[in-house]
Parts: sequence; structure tokens; C-alpha cells
Amino acid sequence: MNLIRLKFISERVFVSKNLSIVLLLCHIFALIMFARKWVTSVKKECKKATNLINDKTSCLNPNYVVSVLFVSNFIGISFARTLHYQFYCWYFHSVPFLLLSTNIPFVGNVFILAAIEYAFNIYPATATSSSLLQVAHMVLLLNLFYAKVPRAMFKQKVI
Repeated sequence: MNLIRLKFISERVFVSKNLSIVLLLCHIFALIMFARKWVTSVKKECKKATNLINDKTSCLNPNYVVSVLFVSNFIGISFARTLHYQFYCWYFHSVPFLLLSTNIPFVGNVFILAAIEYAFNIYPATATSSSLLQVAHMVLLLNLFYAKVPRAMFKQKVI
């Protein structure tokens, strides 16, 4: 079967129920932490402009919507026990957007993108390629958490 798995851990640990539970709990924890961040950001924004929500000309910011969707999908990918090579199509288009949403310098963005590409272009997966993919995902995920949230609402121009 074509897949990238956590090759840097033993087979016994990989198939254990404990690893599944840990990955699931990490996934849920990450979603909760990001959701808190997004909700807090929106609440702050709404306090600054209380009439923005009730205003008929206010709209959801497309960058905010795309950011929430892409990050949520990326969290799921980051905590998957195995990644089939076909799964890369689930999120390859979002990686540049996610990278540019962080404060990582350009050289770091290129390195992370290259690491993800390298990992998915090694067949069969090795401990090195699997480790590199996990490190790239975790670095990107942590930087996304500390990045600024895009504005959730904007006032639409009335024509």
C-alpha cells in the first residue's frame, strides 16, 4: 500500500491503540486551541465595531473564511497516523497560503515547502522522509497558531 506513515517509530507502537488515542487527543486539542483563538479574535473585533455585525453592508472576510477552513484541514492532516500519497491533493494548494499567513521568513517558507514536497516524493517512505514531514507540519502548525488572525468582518462599499 502506498502510504507515508510514522516510519521513525516501531511497528508495535505504530499499530497500538495508545498512539491512535494520543493522535486523536492532539487533534481535538489543536482544534479547540485554534477555535478559541478565532473566537477571541472575532469577539475583540466586534467589541471595537459593535454596529458592524448589525450593519447590512458588513460581510465575512473571505481571507478569514479560507484561513479557518485551510487551518482546520491542515490540523487533521498534521495528526493523521498515515498519509496516502493521494492525500497530498487534500492540502497541497493550501500550503502556500498557510505559509504566507505566518511570520516565517521567506527562506523558512521555502524550506518547509521543499520538505513537504520531498517527503511526498520519496517512495517508499523512509524514516527520514517521514520525520521531515512531521517536523515541517509541526513547525507550520505552531507558526500558524502564533500568527495574526485575519479580520473576520469588513464593511462592504455601497454602490
